[in-house]
Amino acid sequence: MVRIYLQEIGQFPLLTSDQEITYGRLVQQMIALEQQQQQLIPIRNSQFAIRNSQLRKSNMA
Repeated sequence: MVRIYLQEIGQFPLLTSDQEITYGRLVQQMIALEQQQQQLIPIRNSQFAIRNSQLRKSNMA
């Protein structure tokens, strides 16, 4: 099983050190963006709720 795995991964070239750094930075940036997005979701939901409430009140008047 291990032999097959090693044979299979040996078919693909390794990343250069520059590629590892580049991809590592990209992953860090994506993680930061996902965290920012998760922080914005509650704000957007509350903004939607406020706007929805305002529209209901204006329709009742």
